[in-house]
Amino acid sequence: MNKMKIYLIVCFFYVSLLPIQAQDSNAEFFFKKVLTCNTRIWESKTSPDSINKQLIDLYQKTCTKRLFGKLVNELKQNGLDHDLITSDYGFDKHSLKTINVSKYSFNIYRVSYQVFMPDINGKQKKYDVVLYYEIKMVNKNFKINGISVLLENGTICRIV
Repeated sequence: MNKMKIYLIVCFFYVSLLPIQAQDSNAEFFFKKVLTCNTRIWESKTSPDSINKQLIDLYQKTCTKRLFGKLVNELKQNGLDHDLITSDYGFDKHSLKTINVSKYSFNIYRVSYQVFMPDINGKQKKYDVVLYYEIKMVNKNFKINGISVLLENGTICRIV
C-alpha cells in the first residue's frame, strides 16, 4: 500500500510539471521565431520604409502594448539606428544553432546565443550574447514586455 502511495505521489508530481515543461518549450520556440523574423527583416534588401513597417508589424504581434509603444517611438525618433530586440547584437544562422532559453524567474527568460560580428578593426569576432526578456501572457500568447542585456561587467541593464 505504501509503495502504491509513493507511486501515485511521484506520478502526480510528474504530471504537475508537464504544463511548466510545455510552457518552457513554447518559450524557446517563441524566442527562436521572434529573433529569426527580426533578423530577416533587418537583413532584407528592401527600402527603409518597408523595413520600418515590417518591424512595427513584428513588434505589434510579439510585444505588449507598453513595449510596442516604446519600440515604435524609438523607430520614429532614431530611425533604423538600433535593433532593440537584440540590443544591436543581431542574430545569424550560427545563433540559431547555439540559442539556449531558460527560465530565469517567474516571468523572465534568459536567452543566450553566439553571434559573429565585425569588431572595431573589421575582423569577424564571436560574441556571447545574453538577453533577458520579461514576458506576459496575453490571450494565452507570449508577449515581450521588457528587454535587458547582460553587460561584460556582469550587471544586467534594462534596455526597454
